[in-house]
Amino acid sequence: TITPRSLPACPTPTPTVTATPTATVTPTQSATPTATHTATVTPTPTATHTPTPNPCANNIVVSNSNSAPGLVSDCNTLLAAKDTLRGSATLNWSPQRPLRQWEGISISRSNVTHLRLRGDSSRRLTGKIPTQLGNLSQLRVLDLRDNQLTGQIPAALGNLSALQFLRLRNNSLTGAIPSALGNLSSTLETLHLKGNQFSGCIPAALRAVDRHDLDHLNLLFCDQTSGSAADEETEHPTQILYLPIIQK
Repeated sequence: TITPRSLPACPTPTPTVTATPTATVTPTQSATPTATHTATVTPTPTATHTPTPNPCANNIVVSNSNSAPGLVSDCNTLLAAKDTLRGSATLNWSPQRPLRQWEGISISRSNVTHLRLRGDSSRRLTGKIPTQLGNLSQLRVLDLRDNQLTGQIPAALGNLSALQFLRLRNNSLTGAIPSALGNLSSTLETLHLKGNQFSGCIPAALRAVDRHDLDHLNLLFCDQTSGSAADEETEHPTQILYLPIIQK
């Protein structure tokens, strides 16, 4: 009797389990959006230079200002001189009035030619002679007599190359007569300066003016080279007395 041999039991293979790594998903934390302040930049306006309108080019003072630049320029000159000249007196010079209606003013088609403001019982100018008047290039007559003007005669009047009549008598002008007035000796026909308080000497070139009252100023004429007062010939020259020689 064959007794069957018991065979050892075969071990049951243990299945090899390969661990698959589990990906751990960490939830991404949603970032809370930070409030961002966006500044609205307002552009700074660029300063633009607006030219100041010319008060004399408004087609009121001069009817057609574009065709008469000389009158526009003379208008500006007179407006700039107005307050200095009038002092406490009144003048109707205004950019709202035609230049032909301005007191004391006469014009040609292109320029101011006459400035006559003679003082009277109703009005006397109390200011000074403005330097700006020397810019009136075509002025032929400047008559400011019988007013109460003070200060000096401005040397700028020597620029008035067309001037024929200069009347400044009976004011309160002081100081020296500017040598620049000698520039006018070839065009001046009349020069009246008496009734003021001038000092110094008279420009020698003014001797050539046909009608003048310089002899009433009690001033000597300036020497043409040095500018100082020149000696005038005396009416009674010094006499030399010759005595006879008496021999003993």
